[in-house]
Amino acid sequence: METRIIPQIQRNFRQYIRFAMVGVLVATLAILLREIVVVLLPPGEYRFSYSIAIVWTLGILLSFYLNRVYTFSAECTRWTVLVKYSVIAIIAGILCVVISNMAYAGLAQVLPAFVYLETVSFIIGNLVASVVSFAAHRLYVFR
Repeated sequence: METRIIPQIQRNFRQYIRFAMVGVLVATLAILLREIVVVLLPPGEYRFSYSIAIVWTLGILLSFYLNRVYTFSAECTRWTVLVKYSVIAIIAGILCVVISNMAYAGLAQVLPAFVYLETVSFIIGNLVASVVSFAAHRLYVFR
């Protein structure tokens, strides 16, 4: 039994590293794209939240594709897999918006003149949501 556990741990660790690499790539692209999208949106109270929602949606699609092919090597030919993945990603996206706004509110009180306040807030929200997303996708989508 012990001889089976070690290869399983090694496989999970390699999978986790690939998932993290995909996450870093998608997060980096999302951060850069959000900077572009926020400039393209009309000024307004919800511009920050809208920019996150738009970019998160695009990130879901890219992340699903890369994790399906590269991380988990899953065939996933049924739509139900994409639906499960999307539901988890949408929940994580909502979490990202909430955490980003909480981080923004907290940081704005401490560093009101900080130029990268929105960016740092989005990074914090994205990190928290990504951890939750990985756990849920590993348990419910790519078993």
